[in-house]
Amino acid sequence: MIKYRADIDGLRAVAVLAVVLYHFKKSIGFNGYMGVDVFFVISGFLITKIIHREMIEGTFSLQSFYERRIKRIFPAFVTVIFFSTLAAYFLFLPKELLDFSQSALASVFFSSNILFYAEAGYFDAAAELKPLLHTWSLAVEEQFYIVFPLILMGVMRWAKNKLSAVIVCMLVFSFLSNILFSYLDNADAIFYMFPMRAWELLMGSVLALNIVPLRFVSKKITGQGISIFGLFLIVLGFLLEAEQGKFYYLNLIPVVLGTACIIYAGSVHRDLFVTRCLSITPMVFFGKISYSLYLWHWPLYVFSKYYMFDYLPKPHKVGLILLSILLAYLSWRFIEQPMRQKNVNITSSRFMRSGFAAIIGVMVLSGFLIQNHGTAHWHSNDILQVTNAELGNGYEYIETFNNSDDFVFGATDNIQKATVLLLGDSHAEAIAPAIEKHLLEQGKTGLMLRNSCLLPEGFQDSVMGLKKCNKKMVTILNYLRNNRKIDTVIIAQRWAVRTEDWHKIYGISSESYLTLRKDSLVKLIQDLEHENKKIIILAQPPEIGNNVKNIPSIYARMKMRDETSVHELLLSLEGYKKQQKYITPILKHIEKITSAQVVWPHKYLCQGDDLMCEIGDEHGLYYYDDDHLSKYGAEKIAHLFMGYF
Repeated sequence: MIKYRADIDGLRAVAVLAVVLYHFKKSIGFNGYMGVDVFFVISGFLITKIIHREMIEGTFSLQSFYERRIKRIFPAFVTVIFFSTLAAYFLFLPKELLDFSQSALASVFFSSNILFYAEAGYFDAAAELKPLLHTWSLAVEEQFYIVFPLILMGVMRWAKNKLSAVIVCMLVFSFLSNILFSYLDNADAIFYMFPMRAWELLMGSVLALNIVPLRFVSKKITGQGISIFGLFLIVLGFLLEAEQGKFYYLNLIPVVLGTACIIYAGSVHRDLFVTRCLSITPMVFFGKISYSLYLWHWPLYVFSKYYMFDYLPKPHKVGLILLSILLAYLSWRFIEQPMRQKNVNITSSRFMRSGFAAIIGVMVLSGFLIQNHGTAHWHSNDILQVTNAELGNGYEYIETFNNSDDFVFGATDNIQKATVLLLGDSHAEAIAPAIEKHLLEQGKTGLMLRNSCLLPEGFQDSVMGLKKCNKKMVTILNYLRNNRKIDTVIIAQRWAVRTEDWHKIYGISSESYLTLRKDSLVKLIQDLEHENKKIIILAQPPEIGNNVKNIPSIYARMKMRDETSVHELLLSLEGYKKQQKYITPILKHIEKITSAQVVWPHKYLCQGDDLMCEIGDEHGLYYYDDDHLSKYGAEKIAHLFMGYF
């Protein structure tokens, strides 16, 4: 048994409080999510210390080790999973319930990090609809607990004198894998996957095995300096502007090294300034309940935010933090503590048997919901109509011009028969069902080619960042010159955002980007006119305001609980005009001086005496999210294209 260290509980407190504050207030000004990395170093240190000591004493048992891990992790974990499953079943709509069921099943098998890696990034908006997202870190730790003892046993048996070298090599290999995946531009793998996170846990192992000799910190003044420097590094890592892209791992170095410095200095001296600060009663208290607090706070946040239509006022957040602390204390006092007693047997304990039964229940229910695409018994047909909003028509993507997300649609799937070209970004894909309706009526075929900047020849040298998108556009124009079958080109994109963000995305000065946007679009239309193409431009449909995400779900929830609140989502005609204030004059100018015809969807969607833009009717929702039309919405405005083919 290793000697208890209050300062390590204090470090746990730093870690969990940073994570909780970050989750409840992301704009608070520090990278609190890095508290997880403090946990990783602590876990690596303690687990390695325990296993290595028992191996030296000849008392290590793999079965006993895993039993202790189960007693430590399972009780609180299964409690949170069970109650989260109940809450999700009676609160979530099909899509969220399907996602939850998959994550619950993955969490039970400690593989949720793999699932979340496959689904989306940690910083995506969708992350705030995943109550079990935080279990990714538990999955990483459990994968470490499964693999590491086996490696340690093998090395201790066959290459005992090479143990330090093996640990250091594994740490270096793990860190180098971060660099490799960084150059592969795979930030999600760096964030979620065990091989890329192992170096943080192994940093704790390096300390536990005294690979860095303790004699270097034998003098108290040296210990003071190292521990204070460690605290400085942690604070620095929390406060530095975080790089959430491919070099994310560089942000972790100060936090990981800082945690290691404090543990290292505290291994010799227990009366250092930093260790005394970490050992005060409040810090130790939060350190003791840190595991339960980490487990409870995120589901409470997600379910509350979901119930409140993605908006949580500050008093609610404060209340949820206090409730998280209360539940964490109760969980620690009445679930964690009793189950850690030596005389508790994981097979005979009534609570453990109940826990295993609950997990089986979660697995059965999750499997049932996955089989039924997240549909529960209480989901009514009218709600399902709304939540099943689709983007486009499930088109099968093909490879064209080194782009893998183009597609053929209409009467055939033969690209050689295409007579209509749909050009633009995901908004062009969203409107494809409206075009397809007319193509099917006339037995015609269309081709969707994706290009977001629409930059013709002659503009590529204006800004370095524009060269890549210009190259694709030039390829498309050459294709049109050589393909006389295509007689109609329809252009659609998220005009306002694409226009206003140009100078940010491509490094164009804010003074010249509107002029460049106008001149380049006019030139593009003129190039298409020169090839005798009929040109149709779809102006942008109204966007739902206030950066509201997950529109189908919010719309359905509002309809279920209070239909009058649905109007809070509507955008006024005046608001739409403000959204499009820069691009509208450009499109009107193009319409005036060229043969291109502009289709204005807001003239249909923003009618009525109140001049509000509708987002749905009794048969379905017009929107897939806050800015893309759904398949139903696209079909709803299909008549606007009548006569253009």
